[in-house]
Amino acid sequence: PSLEVVEDVTDAKAQVSLSDARKYNRDLSVGDTMTQGAIGVMIGLVNPKYDQVSDPIWKAVPKSIQTVWSVLAFTWEGISDGITTGSNPGIAGPVGIAKATGEVVEQLGVSWVFQLVAVLSVSLAIINMLPFPALDGGRMTFVLLELARGGRRVAPEKEGMVHLVGLALILSFVVVVTFGDIQDLIAGVGPFG
Repeated sequence: PSLEVVEDVTDAKAQVSLSDARKYNRDLSVGDTMTQGAIGVMIGLVNPKYDQVSDPIWKAVPKSIQTVWSVLAFTWEGISDGITTGSNPGIAGPVGIAKATGEVVEQLGVSWVFQLVAVLSVSLAIINMLPFPALDGGRMTFVLLELARGGRRVAPEKEGMVHLVGLALILSFVVVVTFGDIQDLIAGVGPFG
């Protein structure tokens, strides 16, 4: 969805506050429009204003940590909004990510692919830590369960079956999302609207 950058939000579905928008891009101002892409892919700007800045290391490191934190917060917000509202927060599969990469290169240049890769990596790290079977977060859940049970492990066969079912669900989800990406590609709909 496209969000208008405003000082005070009156419609949360169509607007984003200037302070929240600046967490991702400090150059935004009131009146700019942001478009939410696939979870963890990126925020595309309708009217981008960017320039290349080379900061000394003592400024670059805190800025990079702040950027990673913003991506983490934005990805988590997208996931939680998708769960609570039941809407698609912009999930894309391999085809959608490839399409987004092409759009990033076309609109912003090859150097921005590195930022896209970084955003994808951080987003995948968050998703991997969700307590879902077959993901690292699912395995951590079993470890915590073992601790709560005083060191008694769940039978490896049962844990393996739970992870197998989780993997089957994840692969099914990837197939469904990829099918949607292909439909969007055929219809000419890009990941950024």
